[in-house]
Amino acid sequence: MVCSGCGKEISNDAKFCPFCGKVSNVIIPIKKQKKFFLDKRQKIIIYSLLLVIVIMLMGMFLFKEGNKRTVMIYVVGSNLETDSRIVTADLNGIDPSKIDLKNTNILLYTGGTKKWHNFISNEDNGIYILKENGFEKLESQEQFNLGDPKTLSDFLRYGYNNYKANKYDLILYDHGGAIDGAIYDDLSGDNLSLEDMSKALSDSPFHSRNKMDAVLFRTCLNGTLELANIFKDYSNYLIGSEEISYGASSTNVLGFLNDVVSQDKGHSFGKKFVVAYENQMNILNPYDDVVQTYSVIDLSKIDALNKEFNNYIKEIDLSKNYRNISLIRSNLYEYGADSPNGYDMIDLYEFVSKTSFYTKSGGDRVLKLINEAVSYNKSNRENNHGMSIYFPYNGKKGIKFKFLEIYDSLNFLGDYKKFINTFNKMQQSPSGYSFSLNNNKFNTKDENGDFSIELTDEQKENYSVGLFAIFERDTEHPNYYMPIFSSDNILLDGNVLIAKVDNQMLKIMDNDGINSHYLLSFYRKNNKNVRTIGRTTLFAKNLKFGDEGWSNNVILSVSNKNGEPFVSSARLQSENERIDGILLKIDDYDEYEILNNSYKILDDNGNFTSEWEASPVLRGYRGNMNELKLINSGLDKGDNYYGVFILYDIYENVSYSNLVKIGG
Repeated sequence: MVCSGCGKEISNDAKFCPFCGKVSNVIIPIKKQKKFFLDKRQKIIIYSLLLVIVIMLMGMFLFKEGNKRTVMIYVVGSNLETDSRIVTADLNGIDPSKIDLKNTNILLYTGGTKKWHNFISNEDNGIYILKENGFEKLESQEQFNLGDPKTLSDFLRYGYNNYKANKYDLILYDHGGAIDGAIYDDLSGDNLSLEDMSKALSDSPFHSRNKMDAVLFRTCLNGTLELANIFKDYSNYLIGSEEISYGASSTNVLGFLNDVVSQDKGHSFGKKFVVAYENQMNILNPYDDVVQTYSVIDLSKIDALNKEFNNYIKEIDLSKNYRNISLIRSNLYEYGADSPNGYDMIDLYEFVSKTSFYTKSGGDRVLKLINEAVSYNKSNRENNHGMSIYFPYNGKKGIKFKFLEIYDSLNFLGDYKKFINTFNKMQQSPSGYSFSLNNNKFNTKDENGDFSIELTDEQKENYSVGLFAIFERDTEHPNYYMPIFSSDNILLDGNVLIAKVDNQMLKIMDNDGINSHYLLSFYRKNNKNVRTIGRTTLFAKNLKFGDEGWSNNVILSVSNKNGEPFVSSARLQSENERIDGILLKIDDYDEYEILNNSYKILDDNGNFTSEWEASPVLRGYRGNMNELKLINSGLDKGDNYYGVFILYDIYENVSYSNLVKIGG
């Protein structure tokens, strides 16, 4: 019972309460509580309900914006749009009827372009959003410099603040310049450097705990380890091309957004773009005569790759192995090799695999991490593995200096930075060394037109790579000669370098089918033996931008079909020393003009002059595209042909041989 005074429990026979001392005759019985037990089925039901509630609460916290995606496209049309309407074609490929616009926002920031050929204004910068009837203008701004990091960070902040989503993607659209960055504003002449990109990202709403899902470079040459390091703390994935990224006014790639759904993760987003790019190239490049590649890079793997690659590169002793590393480097495929400046970008995997012999540990761990980092890769070249890296070698001295300065400012890949700086210093020719070819022995008697030069033992030890060129005497200009063929198809047999003509010279036939003219063509071993013809102008009557018609300066690629050569593609040749990445539809053009130069190689006394490249005289041929007929050729019989070797040593010095008479 309990005490009626203090309410505490006391024994049933107590006369008074031991707690308060009160004598009580009142007995308040204690009610026994009935214990409540849940059976197994009831427990399962309750636990399940609790789990559902927890998941719903977590979903509300983590996905408070629902399953939404915001894609931000930062586009400079530049001469891609002004000259060839490439951006217009890409934007026309985006079909709002195929996109879930309730859950997918597609924003567009435009500028830096002299002339647009679509809904975009030439007078201002604009922000647009995709609606059911196409892009609708949200804001008009003054013509800010798109090469300014603030312009990019402001756009990222605008998209993040005004179009909330749980996934954000960024597409950077324009020219690319490898470690020089991307986005070359035509109005300001400025571009986004690696440092600019880093600043723009650090000033944006995105960071290591709030990453974008994917960053896509619709540019050339930006599928690099250096760019991956810039974006690794701000995005989950990077999509980029090691090589030139091509487009055309007759196709589009941004139409891949029609297939993107808001639930796609960064890998799927990137893969859909790469597949769309491959489909475009199947149309533009059916004969595989230009190298194409795009990859999706998992940025969460970059830190581990950096660490292992730095450890790997420390094992290469350049003081002992400079010559071997230089020979390897000289024969590696270079991306953007057609650029007049030279970007010196090589495939990271290919470099490691070919230099691993000069390390104790070998390159297996680095190669494994590269494969893990490149989560998806498509290419038509066997040794493209999805990620390139800068290695100074062939670039112009001014470009080398600039790019090495860029590397010195980077806060990653420290051991590799030391390696390439040491290599560059060692590449400077040692005092007193000469690779002069003035006194070398030639052999010019070969029925195929092949000719050779014998190297000394010292020259062979220091020889790296070489070219040869064949000249035809210009009968209209005494002592002038016209180059008609150039190739890197050189065989080293002992001490003898043999220039292999291999019937790969090209002639253009006149309409009479009798007379023919040699073309200046270049035959490249590293590019599937595709020959190219430079300095060609194509004319079109039906592609008028103005009353004068339209012409384009291009580089033609020549492939073989059933043993017969034909023009298989035409690449626009940039006038501002940028890589355009534009493939033209040859059927659109009516006429061609192929230009060449003759050079005064012998002075007035008949002696060879090393300054011959400074005396060009323009020559050319013009005709109708539908009548253009090419034939494979060796040298005709006669005494009008001369050859020259252009050889590079392991210190990247170039030496020209004397012009020697060949054929006959």
